[in-house]
Amino acid sequence: MSIFDFPIIFELHPSEKEMQITEIIRKKRDGESLSKAELNFFIDGFTGGKIPDYQASALLMAIFINRLSVDETFWLLQAMPWPRAARQSPPPKAC
Repeated sequence: MSIFDFPIIFELHPSEKEMQITEIIRKKRDGESLSKAELNFFIDGFTGGKIPDYQASALLMAIFINRLSVDETFWLLQAMPWPRAARQSPPPKAC
């Protein structure tokens, strides 16, 4: 059995269509690009405790092997829950 034999289906945002984390893992494993909605779904689900760590690990392994595009990297960083102070503080001044 593999992690793909146990689909976890849940909806984080009522406006978004239902997604499966296993489908997102499969896409990245097969070298496809992930959408902004899929990356938001992953970050929201994992930080919300709805995506188990073994599935997050599988996606991160697929990302490590197949790399992220520039757009995917940007969307992933945008989706991460940064501390409010880090988002609102000005950049440090050069010496």
